[in-house]
Amino acid sequence: MAGEVQPYLDILKHLELIHEKTFFPELEYIFKHALTQDVAYQTLLSRRRQELHGTVGRALEELYADRLAEQAGIIAYHHARSDKPASGIAYAMMAGDGAARLYANAEARTYYDQALELARKLPVSAESQRAQIDATLKLAGVSFTREHFKQDLANLEPALAMATALTDEPRRSKVLYWIARTHYVRGQLASAVEFSEKSLALAESLRDESLIVWPSNLLGRICTVIGDYVKATALMQRCVAILEGLGNRSELATASSILGVSLAAIGEFGQALKFSEQGLAIARESQNLPAQAANLYYMAIVYEQKGDWARVVEYGRAGLEIAQRVGDLFRVYVLDAVLGYGLVRLGEVQPGIDSIEKGIRLAEQLGTTYLLSWAVCWLSDAYLSRGDVDQALNAASRALALLSPGSDAYGESRAARCYGDALLRKEPAQLAEAEHHIGSAIRLQQDKGMRPQAAISFVSHARLLQARGDSEGARALLDRAARLFDQMEMSWHRRYVAGIQATTQDQQGPQ
Repeated sequence: MAGEVQPYLDILKHLELIHEKTFFPELEYIFKHALTQDVAYQTLLSRRRQELHGTVGRALEELYADRLAEQAGIIAYHHARSDKPASGIAYAMMAGDGAARLYANAEARTYYDQALELARKLPVSAESQRAQIDATLKLAGVSFTREHFKQDLANLEPALAMATALTDEPRRSKVLYWIARTHYVRGQLASAVEFSEKSLALAESLRDESLIVWPSNLLGRICTVIGDYVKATALMQRCVAILEGLGNRSELATASSILGVSLAAIGEFGQALKFSEQGLAIARESQNLPAQAANLYYMAIVYEQKGDWARVVEYGRAGLEIAQRVGDLFRVYVLDAVLGYGLVRLGEVQPGIDSIEKGIRLAEQLGTTYLLSWAVCWLSDAYLSRGDVDQALNAASRALALLSPGSDAYGESRAARCYGDALLRKEPAQLAEAEHHIGSAIRLQQDKGMRPQAAISFVSHARLLQARGDSEGARALLDRAARLFDQMEMSWHRRYVAGIQATTQDQQGPQ
């Protein structure tokens, strides 16, 4: 074939219409002027163009038979414009997969979009519908903006209808999962739970662990967020076991770390750090950058629960650098927020506030409310640490407004405590309303087994009792909090309580 083409190439080169583009590893030519290429292309009849594109596509398949993945994008381009465009679907998907492996999500979306559009143009058949479903699922896996999430939901709805009509239960389970996942990243947790449970029930009926693992993983994450830590731990332990059996170490990395977060929330820091460190080690070993960013975030959250602020900043910064490099905007948002809170607690209040606010603005741009109440609570604490009570109240009020009752027990309890803490500092202090909010936080935290947060709320309540003049009640609560901090080895919080106890003792005089 090369011998047939070479004389024509020599003529075009002699006429100075084309020139060599590269010599190594293979000789390539390019038109000297784009306009020349366009004119030559437009002079061809539509039918002839299709024939030539098909010929080029097949020639490339033959020429690069041993490394098709490298040329998948250009082969897809020619097949898509040939008289048999269906041939381009597989190559567009292959090119998208290659881009996704390199974390080039924008490029991957372009190829998956091409595959979806080609599949939609085919005559309706089971084969074309399955191709549409598969391309839709691939697209959902490389989304990173609010517009992408909206587009995914619009694509996933007809994909679900097609999978149902085809009685293709494995694909239906996958579509249900990705609908749930899309709701999850948009902060619509109730809908995420609904579709996750449907996906899981279907996967269970098929007894397919490769399907079971995904909704189990997602439900475990959601339960971790909403504060149902008993269920979260059970789901994530099962998920970790399945992923180990499947040998999927990339996903095992994240699942292990989420299990660590759940354990940290109930004060089991030894086990929490064991799983979190395991997850981060696997992510680093696999050189999976998005997984590394996620795991560094989860490590920061574990240390945020423990009150080890230097580690929060260390892991927050490391995760942020990777998330920015790979363009994971959601992870940039949450890492900016937790990093900022760590800085505030280390005394770098204004840089910390700037970082938290930066994260919140990015969340708003992405159109997600997922974890947003946590970030706003951190902002409230930060304002309070510099004595800006009104802004702290406004932030705590916003955090409460972001949550519907029962949607996020953890966020709800933190927001209630933040609001109570700010009311306690208000001039004059609004003790009755503050006690209502702090008491609500304590009840929720004790009900859900959130020992670290309950101990912190005991300190808030003790300060309120002290303001009311109930020194004995305040001392009892501080002692209770101190014992819990000792048990959980939360040294920063223990020192903080010791400082309050010493101040209280000085105020009361010798006993």
